[in-house]
Amino acid sequence: MKTIKKKVFLSLGAVFVILFLLLFSAFHYEMNKSLLPVNSKMTQQTVDNKSREINAWFSERISEVATLADFSNHHDLSKDELFKETKTLENRRSSIYESIRLVSESGTSYSWITPSFSIAKRPYFKKIQDSSVAYTISNTLHSKEAQQDIIIILYRLPKKTKDDIAFIAAAVNVKRMEEMAEEIEIYDGTGALVNDQKNHVKSSTSFLDNDLLTFKSDIPLLSDWQIVYQTSQRNLLQTGIQAQKIILWLFFILAGTISVFFLFQLDAFIKPIESLNQTMKRVGKGDQQIRSTITRNDEIGELANEFNVMLQKLYDFEDESIARNVRLLQEQVKPHFLYNTLNTVQWLAQTGELEKMEEMIEALSTYFRVGLNNGKPWSSLFNETTHVKSYITIQNIRYEKNIQLDLDINDELNDLNLPNFILQPLIENAIYYGIRPLSDDQQFIQIRAFYQKESVVIQVRNTGILPSKQKIKEINSFFAGDSQTRDNVGFGLFGTYTQLMYAFSNDARMLLFTEKNQCVVQLTLPKGGLAIESLDY
Repeated sequence: MKTIKKKVFLSLGAVFVILFLLLFSAFHYEMNKSLLPVNSKMTQQTVDNKSREINAWFSERISEVATLADFSNHHDLSKDELFKETKTLENRRSSIYESIRLVSESGTSYSWITPSFSIAKRPYFKKIQDSSVAYTISNTLHSKEAQQDIIIILYRLPKKTKDDIAFIAAAVNVKRMEEMAEEIEIYDGTGALVNDQKNHVKSSTSFLDNDLLTFKSDIPLLSDWQIVYQTSQRNLLQTGIQAQKIILWLFFILAGTISVFFLFQLDAFIKPIESLNQTMKRVGKGDQQIRSTITRNDEIGELANEFNVMLQKLYDFEDESIARNVRLLQEQVKPHFLYNTLNTVQWLAQTGELEKMEEMIEALSTYFRVGLNNGKPWSSLFNETTHVKSYITIQNIRYEKNIQLDLDINDELNDLNLPNFILQPLIENAIYYGIRPLSDDQQFIQIRAFYQKESVVIQVRNTGILPSKQKIKEINSFFAGDSQTRDNVGFGLFGTYTQLMYAFSNDARMLLFTEKNQCVVQLTLPKGGLAIESLDY
């Protein structure tokens, strides 16, 4: 089979070889000219931003300790009372603080769980004693207890406590700052938090060591720490803003090439597409007899053939859809329900129960008058509840039940527009699966309707047999769109769900759950009402 690809392969092959050489040369030139310095600058800016982020994070820790100190001053806390506050902060920020201790004027460090010790000779304590600064920050220390590096924030209390506590010493874990440094995600390099005293990092902003580029940035609050990011020169040269120029060059060159290609392939490609387009326009105007007449032994011919097959399937589906709508209308009317109800009326007449017979006939009349709704596809919540009342009256007489219906509906929602015949399937489910199998005649069905934020919620609640957890899970999975099969969802729930999704443009939600020994089907509708004016389905 002669395909289009084979027809153009030889002619385009030589052209693309030349284009590849041109593009490769252009890319190599632009990369060496400006890509490396530009990307180096951008990388340094990223490292600087990360150092500012870590600096801001550490500043927040200082603010937390400062807040604790101010709280102690305002409430005149004792040492034990202040320990309660430090313990709260320590527990709340357990991943940040290794410990928070209280320090006396003489340098004795107290903890609520470990023995006290003296820090009088430590540099950060001497510094705060010899100056009027509010706080000092220690050099990096290693916690033997936690087996990790820490930094001490020694904060002066505005006023000593009655127990001679003058400072709060918060030991901040370095681990979180190290994790933040490792979050630098550009190229294939690695970011790290480096201690200048331990690692002796060079003081220049960046330096080139063979093929390895190193970018550094100081952390203002932590004088002996730096952010260091290392990557190879090759990584910086692989991507960058100059690639945009290459993409533009490729676009214009390919656009010109494709234009030339279509000029040479007009007879083989454009004209058959135009013919198929004219056929589609005639189909759009309603001509069901038209078919594509393209007969070729290549992709265009296969496309035309598949188009004809698709048209036939579309027309078959349309016929099937019309038949399905008729079957749905028949299902809504439910002739067997009418026959069974009339049989009950006949039995009541034979037994002389004229009052029940009159009640049954009146309920049946209301049921069909409201349910048929003058042929309109949409109804109101008031009509739907009226329809449900008549249905329950009929079922109570037929099955000698005493099902109590309770309506708890916001008065403003009685005029709410709903698809016709939307609640009765839910009531039918409640009776047939929850109430009818029980011997106890005293059962309860409630319809609730209320506003919830920007939505309207309608709930159908019933007592009786409750669905299993597995059944609830399967049905809710279908409602949420996680399950495409409706094998475990009955016709009533499926029909209600389908009508809601169509009427409210998929903005409605359905949910099944149990609460207080009741089965609850909940409909959540948009407050604005129906998504379309008429529901012609």
